[in-house]
Amino acid sequence: MMTIVAQIGLFVIGDIVFVVFYTALAIGARRLLGLRVRPLRTVVAATVGWVSSVVFVGLFSPSGLSPAMISIVLGLSLFTTMIFLVVAEILMPHGLRPLIWSRDMRGRFARIRRYHQVGAIIMRHRLSRLFIPLRAGGAATAGQRRARAASLRAALEECGVTSVKLGQTLSARHDLLPYEYIEELSKLHDNVPPSDWEDVRIILTEDLGAPPEVIFAEFEQKPIAAASIAQVHRATLQSGTKVAVKVRRPGIVGTVEDDLSIVGRLAKTLEARTDWGKRVGAVALAEGFSAALREELDFRTEARNIVTISTAVRARHRRPRVRPPLVVESFCTDRVLVMEFLEGVPVGSATGVLSDPGLDRRELAADLMTCVLEQILLDGTFHCDPHPGNVLVMPDGSLGLLDYGVVGRLDPVMQESVQQLLFAIDRNDRAGATDALLEILEQTDDIDKQRLERTIGQFITRHVALGNAGLDMITELMRVVTGYGLTVPPEAAAMFRTLATLQGTLNRLDPSFDLFEESRAFASHQHVRFRAFVDAAHGAGDDMMAFLPSLRRLPRRLDRITAALEQGQFRVSVSLFAHERDRRHITSLVHQALLAFLAAATGVIAAMLLGKEGGPQVTEEISLFSFFGYNLLIVSVVLMLRTLVKIFRRES
Repeated sequence: MMTIVAQIGLFVIGDIVFVVFYTALAIGARRLLGLRVRPLRTVVAATVGWVSSVVFVGLFSPSGLSPAMISIVLGLSLFTTMIFLVVAEILMPHGLRPLIWSRDMRGRFARIRRYHQVGAIIMRHRLSRLFIPLRAGGAATAGQRRARAASLRAALEECGVTSVKLGQTLSARHDLLPYEYIEELSKLHDNVPPSDWEDVRIILTEDLGAPPEVIFAEFEQKPIAAASIAQVHRATLQSGTKVAVKVRRPGIVGTVEDDLSIVGRLAKTLEARTDWGKRVGAVALAEGFSAALREELDFRTEARNIVTISTAVRARHRRPRVRPPLVVESFCTDRVLVMEFLEGVPVGSATGVLSDPGLDRRELAADLMTCVLEQILLDGTFHCDPHPGNVLVMPDGSLGLLDYGVVGRLDPVMQESVQQLLFAIDRNDRAGATDALLEILEQTDDIDKQRLERTIGQFITRHVALGNAGLDMITELMRVVTGYGLTVPPEAAAMFRTLATLQGTLNRLDPSFDLFEESRAFASHQHVRFRAFVDAAHGAGDDMMAFLPSLRRLPRRLDRITAALEQGQFRVSVSLFAHERDRRHITSLVHQALLAFLAAATGVIAAMLLGKEGGPQVTEEISLFSFFGYNLLIVSVVLMLRTLVKIFRRES
């Protein structure tokens, strides 16, 4: 009985030692590779090490292990374990986490389903023509580009809200797309059939805390407008105030997130594999687009935008000629926006209203231009989409401005640069215009500034000095930007898009209205230049006051410097790699180079020893040279694997 118990005890102790040993082997492999020790992967790695050792024992010493073979088998087991860890780190760098993995798989299946839908739309509209040259050495004509652009627009409309918004964003990028594509994408609209009333009623009840018939005195179930993101209903509050109720379409967030995931992955691929993607910053563009669309889905953001712009407008004008609606903030959620109902006719369908002889169309256009330019040049927060459908002609002869889902924002530096650009163009100052343009754009170090200045001078002469200003100025300016490898930052692109859209709306109000010419008059009237000069003067005065203590010490310091120069004792001390980050970077590079050198040197020595015959025999099969050669070869592979892990982790 004691013999059986003793055998069982020895068996259990042996298993414990066995498990501890291979677990330590797996942990050692991870430490050699410089990886974090995660429990689940360590257990799997220990199992791999144990299986590999059994296989190697069966291959090399089926009848039993000699002391010399133990080190070789353990080295091979360690090598196999490290190979498994390297492959696992490449495939799943964040570890095998079941919840995250299952969520990623669900997202992957959703993307695959969306890929299938988008692929069918691409085939139906024959969009593959966009990526295939027409003929060897040939170029597409304007008519062919226009036909392809029309197919692209139709496909984007069919793909849904994300694609439509992406197309509308690209329509402002004159620096990225040909004119035919810009013109066609500008026609994108997202009018869709309204959602079922019961679904809308559920959203209103959940977000407002009561059914709409309780909250409102009147509520029209049929929407007055329906788009891909939301639809708008007319209603009346219990106080008798007429309001517009904007409700987000049910179930839209999941579809948009799937599409944004695809857009992000596509942008990463473009930036990694194409020069065009790197030059334009495809990832940054995709991130900016995704952030803007997520903001548009949250109606609380739109409510804040309306309040911000409305406050600025009413602070400047007691009776604004162009006004945003008032927001009923107590009824606003992320899915519901309640605001003042502005009675009026959209400019796009106001032909009859605008034909009224008592209406001054030029004055209306000037009011709209003044409102938008004040937002851009003075406030820094501006309405991004003043197209004819978002501008209402109201019965009292004023204008209403709708839809604040996306607004542009310019920081004070960008505002000042835009002001300087306007004044430089007005003065025919090509050097000043070039400097201001470079402040607005993202420039590279290798730009030929002198050549760019000459091009800007020709541009000003052609469009301003010769009286040929107009909407084509923006298109040509963007072509100049593209030709010199400059990148338009998202906030500047939003401003240019706003101006291009504004010109189209102004032409609906008054076909003879020239945005650029009138904006120069606006700038002079508002004394923007004087305001910028005064701000700069105040800033210079503040800086000078702060600089006075240093200025008083300057003569003594100059005297010491000149004395040291006269005596030949002037020295300059430079501390290389003074920053800890620089030291860490250099140390990392040296370590990696040293590891690579040791791996190569050890591998060469191992190959020389394995190729050398003779020498003392450790066992009947293995000589001393072969014994050291095999072990050094394992060491060489271990060092190479660690080097590879460092490279992969740095790239990721």
